[in-house]
Amino acid sequence: MRQEATLRKLKTFLQAPVNSQDILEGAVLIDQYCNPLEDVSPENIQAEIDDITRKVKVYLSAKNSRHPSLSMAGDSYIEDLDLQGQALEALNHVLFTAMKFKGNVADFYNPLNSYIHQVLINRTGIPISLSVLYLTLAKHLGIRLEPVNFPHHFMLRWCQRAQGASNITDYVYVDAFGNGKCLTAKECEYMIGQHVTEEFYAAVSTKEVLQRMVGNLLNLGKRESKDRSFMLLRVSLDLYLAMYPDSVQHLLLQARLYFHLGIWPEKVLDILQNIQALDPSQHGAVAYLVQHTLEHIERRREDSGPNVKLRSSEKEVCYSVGLLVRHKRYGYSGVIFGWDPVCMMPPDWIENLSVHQLPQGANQPFYSILLEDGSCSYVAQGE
Repeated sequence: MRQEATLRKLKTFLQAPVNSQDILEGAVLIDQYCNPLEDVSPENIQAEIDDITRKVKVYLSAKNSRHPSLSMAGDSYIEDLDLQGQALEALNHVLFTAMKFKGNVADFYNPLNSYIHQVLINRTGIPISLSVLYLTLAKHLGIRLEPVNFPHHFMLRWCQRAQGASNITDYVYVDAFGNGKCLTAKECEYMIGQHVTEEFYAAVSTKEVLQRMVGNLLNLGKRESKDRSFMLLRVSLDLYLAMYPDSVQHLLLQARLYFHLGIWPEKVLDILQNIQALDPSQHGAVAYLVQHTLEHIERRREDSGPNVKLRSSEKEVCYSVGLLVRHKRYGYSGVIFGWDPVCMMPPDWIENLSVHQLPQGANQPFYSILLEDGSCSYVAQGE
């Protein structure tokens, strides 16, 4: 229910005028959707932002008691470049020296680096999450920074000329992952070790920033262990399709994922029908999945009928719906909400998860379990 409410809020957020879309608000919605069982409170996050801003102003006032950042309110910005530099210097000192925020080099691919509430708790992040934090704090100080979708390393740009300058040399590029260091365009290329065309130095929209954040989570979800029900991949696909509902590539990935997990076969058919309408050239992949999904639905109907009896080679079902259980090998807990007398998954799922290596293989009861993190798992009785 929390996730459904959050997804509705995200869709409403994306329909708002572009100039009114706050990047931090979008990042918090992503955080909330991916962590439905945690208390990801926008009010608490804003309080943290306000506290850091207050500390920066205290430090800045000791350097320049008349600095305009001390009394900034609303969406007004400082025009004087030297005063902007003083404010960013104070921000760098408080954020990276005093509070010890830093890029998480040691555990770069941890999904927690992408969640803004975890960035504030752990004081570590990746370039894009630290950039969202840095840009938000700079705005509170009256400094206009813009997000830049730089390859391999998200950046912010700071204009050194009149606003609206179009030449990449009119900007310096702020690396929030590198403690707020300012780089020239050429130094940005040195940092990633490749030449970059001018289009990648342009400012991007809030939606494009959120797309990259979700894209990072998608890539991490594809690496996720098959034993954890691909929860990260599932939620990141939901988020991506909320932003780009006609993305055939991601719709097909979602259909294949649900099919692989053996969940929501009726929804799989709806997704496949949508894909066929959007891109008829996908007919081959769609037809294959439709055929096997229909077979899966029919098999479930047959094996869940009132006259079903266990075959002599099948084990008796030992656990009932509603029981709290713990996985013997992986230690996670959950509640049983359904069961099958034998594994009802398609052959490729059985092969991919090496079900045949279990003591009773696929020929034993399998349980549908709601896990602590809100995901679902399909587990053999012997596990």
